[in-house]
Amino acid sequence: MEKSKAPKYSDIKCYYDTAYQHNAEATFPVDHQRYQQWLKHGSFQRLHHQGASLDIGCGAGFICQLLSEQGYQTYGVDICEQALTIARQNVPHGQFVSSQESGSFDFGDDFFELVTCFGVLEHLKQPHHTISESFRILKPNALAIFIVPNSTSPYFWFNHGTGQVYEKPRSLKEWRSMFMAQGFKVIDVQRDPGPSLDTSQTLQQKLKYLANAVINVTAIELTYQFIFYLQKDEDNTL
Repeated sequence: MEKSKAPKYSDIKCYYDTAYQHNAEATFPVDHQRYQQWLKHGSFQRLHHQGASLDIGCGAGFICQLLSEQGYQTYGVDICEQALTIARQNVPHGQFVSSQESGSFDFGDDFFELVTCFGVLEHLKQPHHTISESFRILKPNALAIFIVPNSTSPYFWFNHGTGQVYEKPRSLKEWRSMFMAQGFKVIDVQRDPGPSLDTSQTLQQKLKYLANAVINVTAIELTYQFIFYLQKDEDNTL
């Protein structure tokens, strides 16, 4: 759950720099099946896949790699310089930049056809500003996909989240209100399918997988994470 006090930006940056320097692959493993599932939604499939895309909190660039294969001109932004170095190796044709403490982006208005942000907003001290900036840089009627954790999920009843330096999950209502307050139209909200089952996983990881699978057949209000599909409504510009 949320830490009692949000750390400084420099402390958050130091945490992720250290994590990637020690073992990026083990610390933030890529789950191919899970990531690809997130991008199979009809609203994504209807896009032209020929414009520019931005992945916020791009890490080692896996989402950018997927989108590049779909035909996008890919951009990524991240707090961690080590992650960006890996991303540039993984996606040589991508463009990767460091994030700013303010949450602002050095991109012009109406620039991107697609913005993705998976498992990042809950780690930001000012997520509303990042959402506002995402709205600004998207083209009219373009798509944004955000993956965010659910504070009312049973997952958070028994542990303290992912154990990262700062984490503030919110409820379905709270996330929806935050997105709409920045001008977005909520097209759909889906359940995060959760991590894929792998024979190499520990018993604890397998139990978490099974627990998530059971929760995901109940009410969406209990799912571990939400997938928000958002549109920059041309008639709802701020």
